[in-house]
Amino acid sequence: MALEVHEDLIKCICSGLERVDRILQNLITGTLLHSKVHTNLTINAGKLKFIPDIAHVVKTISDPPIVTIPVIGEVALSQSRKDLFQRLRDTVDAFPDVHMLIVAFIKERTTYRAPKPRSQAWRNLLSEEVARSEYTFISNRTGPRSLERPTEIRVEGHSWCSISSVHFQVWVRGSGPIDIDTSDQGLTAIGVGPVNISTS
Repeated sequence: MALEVHEDLIKCICSGLERVDRILQNLITGTLLHSKVHTNLTINAGKLKFIPDIAHVVKTISDPPIVTIPVIGEVALSQSRKDLFQRLRDTVDAFPDVHMLIVAFIKERTTYRAPKPRSQAWRNLLSEEVARSEYTFISNRTGPRSLERPTEIRVEGHSWCSISSVHFQVWVRGSGPIDIDTSDQGLTAIGVGPVNISTS
C-alpha cells in the first residue's frame, strides 16, 4: 500500500512536468526540440549510474543531439533524509547543469509492516483463490470511508497505510550548480502538501 502512495506522488509530479512540456512544445517548433518526462530512467555519468524517480529530458533534434536534464525528482518513503540528501548531492555533482530538483518526503504515522504469519489478515487473504483488485481491497476497509483526510487504511484488521503528511522541497539553480545545503529562500522552498492521496 505504501508503494502505491509512492507511485501516485510520482504520477502527480510527472503530470505537472508534462503540462510544462506541452507549453514548451507549443512555444518551440516540435522539429527543433523533443521533451519528455521519464520515470526510473537509468542515467549514466561516467562511471556513475543514477535512477531518479523522475527525469525531465530535453533533447535537440540535431546531429548530434544535445541532451539536457533540467529537472530531476525523487519521492522518498523509506529512505533516511541523510541518505537521500547525499544521493542528491552526488546527482548534482554528476549533473551540475540540472536546473531544478524536486523531492517529496512521505511521512508515515506508523511504519508499514506486513501482516504477521497466522494473523487473521494473513489467513483471510491467503485463503482467497484470486487476489482482490485494488478497488475491492480499498472498498473493504474499516473506519472512515472518506480518503479526503489522512486516514489509516485498515483491511482485515491490519493497518496497510497510515500517512501523516507529505513534505516537499524544491531547489533551483542559481549562478552555479544547485546547493542542497542552501537556506537561501530564493533557491529553495519547503512546504507541506495535501495528504488526500488516493491509491488509485
